[in-house]
Amino acid sequence: MSSKFSYTFLIKLSAMVVGFFISIYIVKALPVEQYGVYSLLSSIISLAVMIFTFNIQELLFIKLTNEKNNDKIIKIISTTNTSVLFIYSILLILILYTPIQDILLELFNIKDNRIAFTYTVYYILFYSLVLTFMRYLMFSSQPIKYSIYDLLIAILWVIPFLFFGIISVEDIMKYKMISISFLAVTLFYLFYKRFHKISLFIKFDFLYLKEALHFGLMTFLPSIAIYTLTVIDIFLLSYLDSNKSVALFSFANMPFNILTTLIASTLTLVLLPKINKYHKNRITRKYLLFSKIFELLIVILLPITIFMVFYSKEIIAIMSKNDYLEVSQSYIVLSIILFLTTISNFLKQDLYLHKSYKKLFIVFLLALIINISVNYYLIPLYSYMGSIYSILITFIYIFISLLFYTKMYKKVYIRYKNLILILSINIIFFILLFCLNYILNIYIKDFNIVNNIIKISFSSLILFSFYFYINYKNKMLRAIKS
Repeated sequence: MSSKFSYTFLIKLSAMVVGFFISIYIVKALPVEQYGVYSLLSSIISLAVMIFTFNIQELLFIKLTNEKNNDKIIKIISTTNTSVLFIYSILLILILYTPIQDILLELFNIKDNRIAFTYTVYYILFYSLVLTFMRYLMFSSQPIKYSIYDLLIAILWVIPFLFFGIISVEDIMKYKMISISFLAVTLFYLFYKRFHKISLFIKFDFLYLKEALHFGLMTFLPSIAIYTLTVIDIFLLSYLDSNKSVALFSFANMPFNILTTLIASTLTLVLLPKINKYHKNRITRKYLLFSKIFELLIVILLPITIFMVFYSKEIIAIMSKNDYLEVSQSYIVLSIILFLTTISNFLKQDLYLHKSYKKLFIVFLLALIINISVNYYLIPLYSYMGSIYSILITFIYIFISLLFYTKMYKKVYIRYKNLILILSINIIFFILLFCLNYILNIYIKDFNIVNNIIKISFSSLILFSFYFYINYKNKMLRAIKS
């Protein structure tokens, strides 16, 4: 593993850890309803940043990979930033200075959070500009700098919080808006200093914009369907139920989102280059790699999710307050969803490699329709659990559809001997977990944060050391060394 990858991973891990502890503080500090509003505004940011640029930044990947000419780089970045600034300035005016704002506040049930919503809209404008500069760092082979700015986005807004504290969602969004605007100005200055002669408007290139729009729109429809699917449940919960259900849903997903970031994203970062490498010239090797990925996901994710389900109430008690203990019932379903989403990401990549954008759009558009339809039926019956059941149904459909379109069910070889070994080891893991928990409960009886931390730390240290040692001895963790 190269030092560049190691540093990048450590910085990303730092950003995740800092973000995790900040999230825990926010959960504990805000009332449940207000945490629901915060989760809703965060989802609006995620969706808006993606949708309204029409994917025009995606061409940067191709253009900047081998581009060495400073003037051309300046034109590309300047044109992209100017376009993004124009799009989001128009969006800002339409939302904040027309009746659209009142419609959105009513729709999302956040009429009492108008100022926080205003800060959110400004945050979207500056965040979009920051992401364009960060894409330059990513696509010009500067992952360490990219990760540093990613870390700054996670922690910079905490500085004013240390001085003034958090009282409400409005304070959080205000601090975030101030910090991201500072970061946008800083990145613009550093880029100006790097190339000495960048001008935001003079270097505009209409031909490049036309090319970027054409390229971006090819992947825009599947991308918008995929991104909308990730946040639609929060919007529907806010509309059909309450912001309390949004809070419970968002908190239930928090540890699984962390697992996705830390494990699934890391595996994707390591394995996707191999999939891309084998795609054209070594097809058989590619499908063998998919078989190994399937085994590896079971090896890594199954014991972790078993452990989380078993200690769900203890984990929730450490991360939040008693108001959230009821979400422990969702952990089994969310564990299944975690596996389906992770393996679906790899299957989705195969369609991208074949440039099957139409198939991707069909799969995720139908998934979006299924998700909305099932949510409309289940949310009134089961509140936030209705949305979680809806996600499970949706990703079962996505998983089956991607298997069908990629024809992986024909080409991937299931090594039953390995599969039986993995499942056997996990059964032993579960039995040991049950026995160890029984012993610990004899000596640790009080349900409080300190005792929960001791119990989880002790159990995880012993069990995971045993588990991964056994898998290592059986060479299961060497599956990706092709």
